[in-house]
Amino acid sequence: MLVVWGREDTWLPIDRGERLAAAIPGARLHPLEGAGHLVQEDAPAELTAALLDFLA
Repeated sequence: MLVVWGREDTWLPIDRGERLAAAIPGARLHPLEGAGHLVQEDAPAELTAALLDFLA
């Protein structure tokens, strides 16, 4: 599993993403710099690249 999280998320801070990824065996965290809670709006190209890399 890939956990993609906006590093600038002020609603659910990055430590929540870190804890989520740590709680799921084999998961990895991919923080997106400059993205907030809505990563698909804040960093669509970076999100797409992370997903494509993960799925490859």
